[in-house]
Amino acid sequence: MFRSFRPSLRESDLAYGICSSHDIFTSKIGNSLEKFSLTFAKNWVFLNHWAKNVCIKERRFDFLLFPRGAQCISDVSFQMSRIMTEDFPRVGFIGLGLMGRPMASNIMRKGHRVTVFNRSKGAIDELVAKGANSASSPMEVAKESDIVIDMVTDAPDVQDVILGKGGVIEASHKGLIVLDMSTNSPDVATAVSSVLIKKGVEFLDAPVTGGDKGAREGTLTIMVGGKKEVFEKCLPIFQCMGKEIVYMGDTGSGQATKLCNQVAVSLHTLATCESLLLGKATGLKLDSLLKVLTSGAASSWNLANLGPKIFSRDFEPGFKAAHLHKDLKYVMRLTETHKLALPGSGIVYQLFNSVLAENYGEKGTQVLARILEKLSEREIK
Repeated sequence: MFRSFRPSLRESDLAYGICSSHDIFTSKIGNSLEKFSLTFAKNWVFLNHWAKNVCIKERRFDFLLFPRGAQCISDVSFQMSRIMTEDFPRVGFIGLGLMGRPMASNIMRKGHRVTVFNRSKGAIDELVAKGANSASSPMEVAKESDIVIDMVTDAPDVQDVILGKGGVIEASHKGLIVLDMSTNSPDVATAVSSVLIKKGVEFLDAPVTGGDKGAREGTLTIMVGGKKEVFEKCLPIFQCMGKEIVYMGDTGSGQATKLCNQVAVSLHTLATCESLLLGKATGLKLDSLLKVLTSGAASSWNLANLGPKIFSRDFEPGFKAAHLHKDLKYVMRLTETHKLALPGSGIVYQLFNSVLAENYGEKGTQVLARILEKLSEREIK
């Protein structure tokens, strides 16, 4: 562990920086006055450019000190400390895709030591360059972690990385917690949890919503199922990635909540596509139509964010169509289990069958518009 110290305050040896807030740092070095963003860990800041292997432990800073000789702000190199203390559990992250990569990055920015694994090496290299440790398997991730997060595609992937050969369970140890942040079903969460608990490993199902934008900005909504005391222990980690973190109840509650969310998302997506298609057919200016729709009772996240993409012909993913189709598959299974009538969800599920049949699965969910366009023989543009 790094030692804590207070440097001697000799003005002849030090240049001064004034910390005006937790987010913006103003430094005057020579005649240069500049601002730059600085994210603080819970109680550590690491001055690694000059004070190698030394940390100053302070919960709040009224000032920061730099050696004389730094000519401009670009000479000042800050990194968050990657230190293991009681306040900083080691975090493992499995699955570095569109969502996982920025989520893992945000945990690192808060000062946590992070060990990563991904099937493709490129994503690992990117995070290693930022300071992460790489692992050769989910089992190796678990060996180096107190909390392991998986963010993978579907239930078989979750079961593989957690319970399969070379999986997390093969390196189970006292105090280990697994957070499944992918989307699958309540039944899968319950099944995985029941196996892990026999090994003394705690489990939370904690799917997210907010898309790649929320993942990058650390503003995801996270819905969590499992033991309340385990949730409270993991809350600081969730707060690295999300803005709204809600405890929903027992194991499986997080996944059930996410599927309710996906029902609303899918129907909003269909409504966005249909309203724009009708507007195009009646000769309306789509930008004006969108302005009206997003300023009244019809407004939704889908209209505001996906509407402009549809008529600008941007179908790149913030959330992949194949993933929404997979989520609706689990919704349909729940309607059978609970004998529910969800006709709107059924229709959208069938339409997303067509999305996949047209090989649009890797596109964003707004690509649903292409199916309606094909049926109507006109384009929204």
